[in-house]
Amino acid sequence: QHEGMIHKKNGSSFAPRYFVQRGGTVYYYKEKPKQNDKPLGNIILTNVTVYEKKGTTEPIFFIDAKNVNRVYELKAPSTSDRTVWIDNLNQALQKQSSTQLWSQVRTNIGQVAKTVSGAAFSKTMIGQSVLSDLIWMSDVDDVQEPLDNQEHRFVTFMDRVFHLHGKVTTLSILTS
Repeated sequence: QHEGMIHKKNGSSFAPRYFVQRGGTVYYYKEKPKQNDKPLGNIILTNVTVYEKKGTTEPIFFIDAKNVNRVYELKAPSTSDRTVWIDNLNQALQKQSSTQLWSQVRTNIGQVAKTVSGAAFSKTMIGQSVLSDLIWMSDVDDVQEPLDNQEHRFVTFMDRVFHLHGKVTTLSILTS
């Protein structure tokens, strides 16, 4: 999470706005929000690019929100503040895209697990181990581990799958 006062371009001038970045969304307010204040707007950090304005000493940067076909021109209080904002937004973008990718991978693995569970392969010790990992990875709602742990388990699992690829291919051909 990151927050602070930034000037947002409205037409030909910049207006001060208080920005709050929480997870995959940036909210902006007229001033620092109190507990139940509604934001003036928000920017969802999906399909977004964040970059600084080149060729100027002003601390201007842009949020190019391709998902809504809009470019936000923003002016931070200083170049160091601009750098902090850009870094924080890019970290949020990276985490968001990694989380979305991981979710898609687990969904696809879940479909594979359903297919494998009915095959003769699932009756072998190797098959049961692989099936167990497939089911664990496809259970999106029950997984509460940090993303790093999930990625480590996925990499370990994929290493096992590639190691067993010849056997899996042979068994799946024999059982189909």
